[in-house]
Amino acid sequence: FSSDGRSLYASGGNDNWILKFGVEKNELRLIDSLALGKKWPEKIWPGGIEINEAKGLLYTVTKENSSFSLLAK
Repeated sequence: FSSDGRSLYASGGNDNWILKFGVEKNELRLIDSLALGKKWPEKIWPGGIEINEAKGLLYTVTKENSSFSLLAK
């Protein structure tokens, strides 16, 4: 979750992207996605996610190709 609780970031698994959901009235709504590459069978699978809101950055590590990615959000 973002520090203000208005956004939730989640792994898109084999789709190889990070999903950003808006939180409004206790409901989630997909508002953005950050692609790390092509979908399966390309093996990426984002796992851990960390957000640096002050710098507008999102960090993720991947399960399938053991990589670290830095994305502007």
